[in-house]
Amino acid sequence: MAHGYWNDWYFIWGWFLWFGVCFLLLSNFGHWFYSYRSNQRHGLHLQKTALDLLNERYARGDIEQAEFAKIKLDIADSEQSKKAHPIRRSDPA
Repeated sequence: MAHGYWNDWYFIWGWFLWFGVCFLLLSNFGHWFYSYRSNQRHGLHLQKTALDLLNERYARGDIEQAEFAKIKLDIADSEQSKKAHPIRRSDPA
């Protein structure tokens, strides 16, 4: 006995349609999550200080211990001078 318009052929295509909708929703969520995480990781590189970069160079072996100590003192002195003498903007006359 035929079921008229909604026979077995249309029933199967309905399942394919729902599978496609679910696949698109899941893939969009996956894309959003991937792009969100990659943007977070990208922002971490911008927050490194001069001391962090110096420590990385020393750990890689790019610089020697004496040079590391000298640069580290320079960085500490420059940070203290920034705190002691903040930059002030003067109003244009």
